[in-house]
Amino acid sequence: MKTLRNCTLALCVFIVQLTSVAAKPLVTLTTTEYPPYMGQELPGYGVLNQIISAAFAQQGVKVEFIFLPWARALEEAKSGQTDGITGMWYTAERAQWFKFANQLPANQVGFFRRNDRPELTGSMATLAEKRPLVGIVHGYAYPEPFKAAKFRTEAAWDDEANLQLLVRGKVDLVLIDKGLALYLIAKKMPEQTGRLVWVEPAIEIMPLYVAFSHKVKDVDQTVEVFNTGLAAITADGTLKKIMGKYFQQAAAHEPASASTSPAPSNQ
Repeated sequence: MKTLRNCTLALCVFIVQLTSVAAKPLVTLTTTEYPPYMGQELPGYGVLNQIISAAFAQQGVKVEFIFLPWARALEEAKSGQTDGITGMWYTAERAQWFKFANQLPANQVGFFRRNDRPELTGSMATLAEKRPLVGIVHGYAYPEPFKAAKFRTEAAWDDEANLQLLVRGKVDLVLIDKGLALYLIAKKMPEQTGRLVWVEPAIEIMPLYVAFSHKVKDVDQTVEVFNTGLAAITADGTLKKIMGKYFQQAAAHEPASASTSPAPSNQ
């Protein structure tokens, strides 16, 4: 009798787990062009999206990524047209609209300048005194210290456009993730290697997240499923393998002559 009771309990647990996964067999996420983290032409749609897919797959859930310009990707996820969005930085304002899952790899956010502008060097306070024009991107959240410094800003639609403005001298600095900038320079504008340079120190280290709209049914369950999968792929080494091999794959799959136009649809 005890054996039968244990078997019945195990079956009930299995049914509950199966029902939980079956309730959301497919998750749709808006995303954007933010290589090497996200990209429509990259292996696994970018290292961040590859990690997200692996975490959900561990729980039996498939993911559909919808590539859009960032501002539109944010609005569609916010309104509940998709389950959520990838590559988010956390802010208290965004937490009103989204439930953030556990932390993913982080961005090192700071300034790039032209190498013929050596005066644009030093701490953020030092730079702010020089009143440079800083290129930013529509819809991005930026570090509080940057906002408090009250830099003059010029907003573009994406990071690549900002770097092009920097090349042409239309802005003095670009505020950008270091890894993204180095990737874009190497793959989209290799002639600018060494001409566009990172300004030490970084302003802030900002973790990336996948965030889920509060307007979508069962958002708490979806976040729990993702977090469980993320913990599992961290424990079994899958996440480390993705991070370790991804950048070699990206270099092999992304031609240096690729178009600089944003993809028609990702974050």
